[in-house]
Amino acid sequence: MKRLYESFYDDNIEQVKSGPLLIAGVKSRREVGISQRFRSLGQHVVIAEPFAANVTKARDLHHHAMVMHCAVQDVPDLSRFRTVVWLQGPEHVHMDVAKAFFREAMLTADLIVLEMPHGFHPQGADGGNPYEVHVSSWFPKDFDDMGTGWRISCSHDGKPKADPNSNNNRHLLAVWSR
Repeated sequence: MKRLYESFYDDNIEQVKSGPLLIAGVKSRREVGISQRFRSLGQHVVIAEPFAANVTKARDLHHHAMVMHCAVQDVPDLSRFRTVVWLQGPEHVHMDVAKAFFREAMLTADLIVLEMPHGFHPQGADGGNPYEVHVSSWFPKDFDDMGTGWRISCSHDGKPKADPNSNNNRHLLAVWSR
């Protein structure tokens, strides 16, 4: 069974094909699959990662992508990206910073895919990475002031859940498309 965040490929293939991809943060092989899939569609892939040790790993794993050593909100010329993917990342910045980034991306992107924990899940500097600390909590209602076009889903262990307001959800997926 596909993980919930993987469904955005097939559901939004026309937007995915529209231009360059920005992946915010990279820590696992999950992002390798995403970047390779986009690259196979002929898209230019850029990864923004603020933690130096992860930048080194990302450059080894993502030989087909450009890896920038910066936080996603500091990516220069955000308007060049048609698709923005930020999985398990928005909880690592303050909500006002994340929302300002989303709003800026919405000006020119065709597709934004976000995944984060549903609610508050405390986490410290995992592996000595200070960017891993959870500093914000996300619920479906947090997208109410973000305009139209957002589709919100929740999951538990990668399986969709019918009620996004249930306390039994572990992950929140937010997809915005033009």
